[in-house]
Amino acid sequence: MADPISGRADVATFKTAEVTQNVPGLVAGISITTTTDFPVKMQMPASITCSGTVGAATNFWVAKLQNKTPAGMYI
Repeated sequence: MADPISGRADVATFKTAEVTQNVPGLVAGISITTTTDFPVKMQMPASITCSGTVGAATNFWVAKLQNKTPAGMYI
C-alpha cells in the first residue's frame, strides 16, 4: 500500500501498489529468516503524485508493507 498524501495520518488515502520483488519465502513472502535484510520493490500506481507533508518534510509518500501473519497486520 502507498499513501502519497497524508503521511500515514489517514488510512483512507492508502492506494494499492504492486510488489514486484518480494522477500523470498515459503508462501506469500513469509520467511523463516529473522536476521536478514531483503530488498522489496513496489510499482507505484500511475495516478500517484507524491504530495505528503509531515512537519518540514514535503513531497513524499509512505509505503506500508505487510504479510498475512498476525504480526504483519500493523499499519
